[in-house]
Amino acid sequence: MSLPSGRPEAATFQVQRLVERVLLGEARIPPFQRGFRWGAEDVLDLLDSVYRGFPIGTLLLWKKPAEAAGLDLGPLHIDAPAMRDALWVVDGQQRLTSLVAVLACPEAVRPEHRKFEVFFDLAARREDPASHARSGRFRHRPHEGPVPPSWLPMSVIVRPETLDEWVDAHLSDRELRKLARQVSTAFREYGVPAYIVTAGDEHVVKTMFDRTNNTGKRLEKDEVFNALHGGGQTPSDLGALAAALDPLRFGQIDPKWLLKTLFALRDKDVTQIQAKRLRDLRAEDLGGALADTEKALERAIVFLRRDADIPHIELLPYRFPLLVLARFFHAHEAPLPRSRALLARWVWAGAITGEHRAEKIPYVRQALRAMRGEEGGEPPGEEESVQRLLSMVTWRSPAETAPVDVAHFRFGTAEARLWLLALSALRPRHVVGGAPLDVGPLLATKRGAAMLHLVPLDAPGLDVERWRHHLANRVLHPPFADGTAILEHLAASADDVLRSHAFDARAAAALRAGDRAAMLEARAAHLLSHVTSHLDRHARWIEPRRMSMKALLGRDAGDDHEP
Repeated sequence: MSLPSGRPEAATFQVQRLVERVLLGEARIPPFQRGFRWGAEDVLDLLDSVYRGFPIGTLLLWKKPAEAAGLDLGPLHIDAPAMRDALWVVDGQQRLTSLVAVLACPEAVRPEHRKFEVFFDLAARREDPASHARSGRFRHRPHEGPVPPSWLPMSVIVRPETLDEWVDAHLSDRELRKLARQVSTAFREYGVPAYIVTAGDEHVVKTMFDRTNNTGKRLEKDEVFNALHGGGQTPSDLGALAAALDPLRFGQIDPKWLLKTLFALRDKDVTQIQAKRLRDLRAEDLGGALADTEKALERAIVFLRRDADIPHIELLPYRFPLLVLARFFHAHEAPLPRSRALLARWVWAGAITGEHRAEKIPYVRQALRAMRGEEGGEPPGEEESVQRLLSMVTWRSPAETAPVDVAHFRFGTAEARLWLLALSALRPRHVVGGAPLDVGPLLATKRGAAMLHLVPLDAPGLDVERWRHHLANRVLHPPFADGTAILEHLAASADDVLRSHAFDARAAAALRAGDRAAMLEARAAHLLSHVTSHLDRHARWIEPRRMSMKALLGRDAGDDHEP
């Protein structure tokens, strides 16, 4: 009985050869470094498994041509030549990136790559071979002080000559020298199993991906997309697309939203992106789809920053409008000023009412149909598309909107982002020196730790239940390395710095008088007024939302500067 056609080839790669192939550009990891999710502990666990001879899983490799390219792999940059039969990593990116980046790590790395700078502590207590716990021998560089002389850099162990050079320079103890060579041998000769599929068997790769994505630990849809389509275009995949948007300084967009946007621009159903549907996009159309997505998102981001006053994705209450705006700007590259103004109001109103949460599939589909005509018909014009979107929002008078509840701040919620937008509009400044704060990156890196308690919760006499979650007891500011409270810095700050942190005259006077209770009450009243007016000012609930008169009369729109 013959074996089925398209059967993948089984292979085993010794780690030493695997590292060499990656460094030579023979084995390619698709350039989506942003997809690397492993933390420092995951990297150490992998190294420990190799050291102990534990299985680390099977790689899935796709043999197909590759163009010459500069590849970034953790702290490494590889100038890879063009090849007819490169091995593209379809499944196993986390493991292979970790192994190669650790075993070929350069001497000096940036902070974000320190997880790959690993040492083996030759002098550590020998562990119990039967233990299920990770060996304590693998360590990262100490936060302070020099590296102990008995710590073997993992970056020198793959090549015997570099190992010998390090051993001769650092070790005199015979047992430690012997152990260092044993560690090197354990890693260099460790066999990593792999399946190799040829380019002509693309359906096999897709089938294997579909099954991997539905059994065991699921692969994310953006990972499936990148692995199947990565390489060759500019941008070549979702990671490269995200990198192309970096100069806009809007922050990192989750790959799943990049993938949804790409599908929306191709009029595909974004509510049903399954692994097996990723092959619907023909390879010859991929470059155009990625380029279109990049341009559409650029226009949407510029619109959000300039017209909607939303400077960073960390301040965007819901991600769904980004998808819709990209679809709109793909269809209408240079909309009228009136359309832009109405779209900005749509963004704010839907965020305030919560309708942009887009919990229901019909809502999502209806919003994307706003830019699409009926089956076989002409697509709607620019202003008609805007009107369709506006009709999906519940427009209320200010009296009908739910009152702002600044007494319950919960970082990460859409409501909290609305309040942070109001705080950001005050242009907060550093309380030491007065330099403007870049709010978006601050929130992206520090998350909730960027919202400092104004009065510590353990302060004597504080009504903890009242002020624990109150926005009035929070200040948007980087934490201090020395652990000092922000209150003492604010008390010495100038009036303009205090105003940038929502201290009106009453709150500032109470602060300087040392009356904490009065300060919190005054700031609470001021914040309630400021946040409420900020939201109402952007939604402009009761102002007209009609089409321009030219559109209503059916004439050519021309330049319409109606606000």
